[in-house]
Amino acid sequence: QTTSVVIHVNGEPRIVRTIPRGGIEITDAIAAKLKLAPADAERLKREVGLLPGATPQVAEVIREALRPLVSELRSSFEYLAAADANFRVQSLALCGGSSMLPGLVDALGKEFGIEVFLADPLIRLRESRHRGYHDELSLFRSSAAVSVGLALATAS
Repeated sequence: QTTSVVIHVNGEPRIVRTIPRGGIEITDAIAAKLKLAPADAERLKREVGLLPGATPQVAEVIREALRPLVSELRSSFEYLAAADANFRVQSLALCGGSSMLPGLVDALGKEFGIEVFLADPLIRLRESRHRGYHDELSLFRSSAAVSVGLALATAS
């Protein structure tokens, strides 16, 4: 139901904000526009996403549902650029459940003209600390960022 945005320069946060928009908004839009049960809409969101294919109508509903969030991100980027003429967002790291939306990385990359990638919450851990994880689990790492962060905080 929310999206957290942190814009930093060399690791120092410049903007931290919570936008009251999230993946459920996309699911609700699919359900309403295509007259589907929420569970069916969620399944389509996860399977089809923004990928072109046999169900372009689903992708278009998702694109439309994402417009307000994209607008919020753009205004955050522009806010900093207005304060500092040398500022330009260079990359965008996505994490959380909605980051797994098929085609989202490419769509945001094209929209903003920057590198967009899925964050890996385990990237800074020594290999020995996460040895034995399964390759299948690596597909879902970005959606586990908060869980990993909380686990690390309680372990230290």
